[in-house]
Amino acid sequence: MASQFLRFLRPRPRSLLLILVLLALQLSASYLVYHRPPSSHHAPAPLNTHTLLAAVDAALEHALQRALAHARSSAAPASAAAAWAHAPRAPRNASAARARDALCAHLQGQTLHLAGPRGTTYALHARLLALLSPAGAPAVCPGPATCPLHALCHAPAAPRPLLPADIAGTRTALLRYVPADTLALPPTPVRFPTPVVDPRTGVRAVDRAWARGAARAALAVLGRAPLPAPAWSYAPGARLAWADALHGAGDADAHALAPLFAGVPDVPAGDGAGPSARAVRAALHTTVRVFVPEVLATLGALRDGVLVRGRQPVPVVWHGSWYLPLGAGGDLGRLLQRADAAQDPWNAYYNAQVYMHDRLLAGLLPEYGIRYIPLSGAANASYEGAGRGEGENADALGKSFLDGLADALDAWPSPAAPVA
Repeated sequence: MASQFLRFLRPRPRSLLLILVLLALQLSASYLVYHRPPSSHHAPAPLNTHTLLAAVDAALEHALQRALAHARSSAAPASAAAAWAHAPRAPRNASAARARDALCAHLQGQTLHLAGPRGTTYALHARLLALLSPAGAPAVCPGPATCPLHALCHAPAAPRPLLPADIAGTRTALLRYVPADTLALPPTPVRFPTPVVDPRTGVRAVDRAWARGAARAALAVLGRAPLPAPAWSYAPGARLAWADALHGAGDADAHALAPLFAGVPDVPAGDGAGPSARAVRAALHTTVRVFVPEVLATLGALRDGVLVRGRQPVPVVWHGSWYLPLGAGGDLGRLLQRADAAQDPWNAYYNAQVYMHDRLLAGLLPEYGIRYIPLSGAANASYEGAGRGEGENADALGKSFLDGLADALDAWPSPAAPVA
């Protein structure tokens, strides 16, 4: 019995060989796990915002020079509006009450006409209502689709709906907002066009007829917001395919002016690019190949005399956008790093466009006699790190916008005529 037990314990040559092979495979697997080099697919490189934004700035400079060349190829004669648009903005440190009085003094018996996206221009319209509504009579707007004329500064004692004739000769001003996401100017404008879905994004866009009302205003305020990320980017499993798809989008549906920017340098992808870097590349492509050509088309129509009242051009101000979330800071590099850490390419895509629009529009719009009001640092510069609430950041944004409007009217070379 003992001998049989010892024979059972004695290893057979074939079994011993199998054990040695399995042991060798285990050791090899352990070495690969603990000693393999890091993979770029699993460990994205840290976001170098300095290098990234330097490449973005170089590309934007190329795009700006091409846009300016296009603008100067059909340049109109030098005008007072062009000098006004190029004039530096005067510093303003007045309180909100003084800023309100200054703007109301310019707008007596006049209409302030706002046209632009619902997410930005309409939000500024709401800030103006909060800051300029007559004391004790705060204005309420039912929404961008049915926004009425609002009385500002001093309300007339009229129980019926407001008309421009009601304010002539009084100190009352009127505010009108028209939703116009792309500021399109069709040859035959329709007052209430059917909303369309942008095939590039799957997001609905609304463009009401805005130019006729703006031509009767004391001041026209226009704006374009950053383009939204595609609707399908929020689908489960989409990940960053949408950013790569936007960056690599072809020219099948490109704007007629898009070829002007065909040679603008791209931002290098780099190995292991994280979500923010890929979103910035997509934002640059969207800005240069979609946003700027569409803006040039609008500016060309404005130069052709769309906004002329009598023989005098209507002063036009173009407002910028602001970083999100409001009050998060005015440094895009830090915002991109936060978005990268939070795996939020949608925020990076939006904020990168705000940055790009500021740099392009500040140099381009004065060529068309349009004054630019940047707002990317309006709330952030005053309130960053101060523990302020959302309402106070919104008030700071509204105050900066108010100052920009008052500054523009201060510098306008001739007083506006009364509303017809």
